[in-house]
This record gives sequence, structure tokens and C-alpha cells, in this order.
Amino acid sequence: MASERCGYCGAALDPPEGRGRPATYCGTACRRLAENVLRRLSRQLHDLDDQLGMLERRRRGLGYGGTPEGIEKEFVAVSAIRADVEAQYERRVRQFEGAQ
Repeated sequence: MASERCGYCGAALDPPEGRGRPATYCGTACRRLAENVLRRLSRQLHDLDDQLGMLERRRRGLGYGGTPEGIEKEFVAVSAIRADVEAQYERRVRQFEGAQ
């Protein structure tokens, strides 16, 4: 279902003319801004996955030192941050697709 508002800024969209897919954004600037937001969040998720992988190796004793309690505490903290970033990403995708 097409939205009548820009997926990024919320501005009203012109009614569709003719055939084709209805507009999601009011212009190129909003489309690019939305793409940049999603790209930034995707990079953050990738970086957090790398960090979690490193912490998992440390948990198993395959990496650098540190106390098991400290490593576990950091793993839990990074996991919580990743969950928050993933929720932001999914919320933004829904917003930009006009589903909210």
C-alpha cells in the first residue's frame, strides 16, 4: 500500500500520475538521506557483529586476555547495543517504506 507522505521527512507526496510505482520520497535528497541512514546502521551492525565475534573468541580462550567475568560483562553490553541498533534499523526500514 502506497503512503501519501514522504518516507523520510513526512512531507505530502503528489498523487501518482499514470502507471508505475508510486513515489516513496518527496525527492532525491530524502531518498539519499534515507539510504545513508540505513547504510550507517548497517555498518554499525556489521561492526558490532565483528566485536561480538572477537568477544566470543576471547570467551573460549582463543584471543587476548581478560577476566572471564569482564569478558562476559562486555559481551552482554555489546549484545544489548546490537539489539538496540537492529531495532533502530528495522524501525527505519518500516518508516522509509511507509509502513508506519
